[in-house]
Amino acid sequence: MMIVEERMQCYAIALNTSIGVRYGRMTVKWSGNRIGGEIDILNHREAFEGSADEEGRCRIRGRLVSMTKVLPYEAEGRMSDREVHLKVLTDKDQYVLTGVPLKKEGEL
Repeated sequence: MMIVEERMQCYAIALNTSIGVRYGRMTVKWSGNRIGGEIDILNHREAFEGSADEEGRCRIRGRLVSMTKVLPYEAEGRMSDREVHLKVLTDKDQYVLTGVPLKKEGEL
C-alpha cells in the first residue's frame, strides 16, 4: 500500500482585473500530485481542482462568480509554502492571481 502525504495551505490572494485588484483567500489541499480547494473572492466561494508537480508547477480549473457573471477558468503557474502565482484564463480574459501564505487564521 502506498502512503500519500496530504497537506493544506491558506493564502491571502490578489486577483488583478481590468477594473482593479480584488482581494480574497485561497485554501489549497495537496494529496500526492492532486490539488483541490476553494477560492473565496468577489463575495463568492468556489471550489477548484487540478494537479501539481514536485517543483510546485500546477494547473487548476474552476469558476469565478461575480454579481453579473460566471467565468469558468483554467489557471497555471506555481504554488509553494511561500507564495502562489497563477495566470488565470477565461474565455475572454486573462488575469494574474498572486498570494502569500496565511500563517494562522487571518494572519499574514
